[in-house]
Amino acid sequence: PGIPVGTALASRALANVLKLHTPPMAGIWCGIEPKVCPFPIVFSIVFCGGYSESVDLGNQLMYTGEGRVDKKGFMQAHQELEAGNRALLQSMIHGSHVRVIRGSTATKVGVQPYLPPQGYRYDGLYTVKYCWH
Repeated sequence: PGIPVGTALASRALANVLKLHTPPMAGIWCGIEPKVCPFPIVFSIVFCGGYSESVDLGNQLMYTGEGRVDKKGFMQAHQELEAGNRALLQSMIHGSHVRVIRGSTATKVGVQPYLPPQGYRYDGLYTVKYCWH
């Protein structure tokens, strides 16, 4: 939406105002309800290290998707291929780009050098290359 890559965002609320990522908590934004469109694609994700299995290599992410975690950040079960997770798969199938916003709160999973020191940062368009369950 005309926002330069690297733009610092003080909060997720600002990401909402700029239409980069509107959900206040969810890490995946499809922009449309699955009941309206059964196979939506993903508009954006927020990488905040909610899962200990997430990996950030700068130009590549291993994004764990949506699901439940325990208090230490570990998945409680395999992610189900529904809602945002299914939309990530559809984004891979269609080769659509996904906006990535990184958040400083991801430091709770350990040292991650590609995260902003505070708040959030729009880091551009990525493509989904792999998906597994």
